[in-house]
Amino acid sequence: MNIELSKESEQLLQSVLASGESQDVGAHVESLIREDSLTRQQLHAALTNAADSIEEEAIIGLQSGEPLDVTADYWQEKRARIEGQK
Repeated sequence: MNIELSKESEQLLQSVLASGESQDVGAHVESLIREDSLTRQQLHAALTNAADSIEEEAIIGLQSGEPLDVTADYWQEKRARIEGQK
C-alpha cells in the first residue's frame, strides 16, 4: 500500500524513526492504527455510558411527579423567588 504524506508529516515521521521510537514506517503506522482503534473503543464506551446515564436521569425525571408547564412566566417567577431568597 502506498500513501502520500505532507512534507510536515513526512518530516515528523523521519524524526520519529531517527529517534528510535519506532523500527520502521510500517511499525509506526501499525502502532498509530492500534492507538486509534483503542481510542475509538474508549470513546464509544464513554458515549454509551453517558447515553445510559442520561436515559436513567430522564426516567427518574419522568417518574418524579406531576409535570410542570415550563414557560417564560415559570422562569420569571422562579428567578424572582430565588432573588427574593438572597
